[in-house]
Amino acid sequence: MFPVTPDISQNSDGADIAFMMDSSGSIGRSNYLKLKAFVKAVMMELVKNSTKLNAAVVLYSTRASVQLDFSHKFNLQSFISTIDNLPYKRGFTRIDLALKITSEYIFTNHSAYHRHNVPHIAILITDGETTRGKADFVPLSNASEPLKQKGVRIFAVGVGKSIDKQELLDITERKQT
Repeated sequence: MFPVTPDISQNSDGADIAFMMDSSGSIGRSNYLKLKAFVKAVMMELVKNSTKLNAAVVLYSTRASVQLDFSHKFNLQSFISTIDNLPYKRGFTRIDLALKITSEYIFTNHSAYHRHNVPHIAILITDGETTRGKADFVPLSNASEPLKQKGVRIFAVGVGKSIDKQELLDITERKQT
């Protein structure tokens, strides 16, 4: 299901993992439910390898918002409950805002809950192409750069038939300097 599962087994201190979940209108209710099941399955698999995980969730559509941050001690049942209770927002697909919020509020050096000694992993899940045409739109290669500069490993997962593979690559690949 997950093409490259983040390997956290080599780090005895666990990992900080943030999920950016698409809740836009284009994903549709049935795919949104599949997305939620996928996120729960990924965490259940990762918990088998490490008990020292920290998880965060950013939900995005027209806006992006933090639904769960690293300030809560990770508990799988609580995490599953949080995912189960996430609303389906509809709206536009603003991947750029999800990346921005994740960088500014989840993987921030100013947070007391930010662990420096563990891998930082962000998993973005989307149904397709980001909504452009908004005055504040930021190209995805630029929007993902602050996370990359912080050493966050970004995985992008496409759901459905309208996936823009180039956008997924723009999010995950490092700029050549």
